[in-house]
Amino acid sequence: DNRNTITPITDLQGSVFARFSRDAHRLTVTGRYWGEYEDEGAIAALQTIDEHFTVDVNYNVSLMEDKLGVNVSVFNLFDNLAPRAQTDLNYDPYTHSPFGRMIKVGLTYNLYALLAHPKRRPPGRLFFRPRFAHAGVLARSTRNPK
Repeated sequence: DNRNTITPITDLQGSVFARFSRDAHRLTVTGRYWGEYEDEGAIAALQTIDEHFTVDVNYNVSLMEDKLGVNVSVFNLFDNLAPRAQTDLNYDPYTHSPFGRMIKVGLTYNLYALLAHPKRRPPGRLFFRPRFAHAGVLARSTRNPK
């Protein structure tokens, strides 16, 4: 029995992923599933919360002898909206996300390669590895709910 007066709990949820890599390229595809569940505190029309499935894709590439990394991610690739629920937000915030498709682009530049150049590096250990990372763009779709 998944009856809970605070928040309903889905009986079945899980994720599966596949990762591919070749040379400096890496691709990860992740599928996430939340099964249908009952919210017994809701009105009859919204007691059954529909199942939900999303796909996320992440691509990384290392450039300039691993000094520069480029990352592109697409969360909720097919722009599936969270199922309706009887809450103030019209979805279950404990289980689902209200955002549609989100795109993230990131760059990482490794400054250690400049500081630790073999010709300029003093003998011994370098005690720090500075790294600059910046996530550039985060966007989401603005599709109207069903």
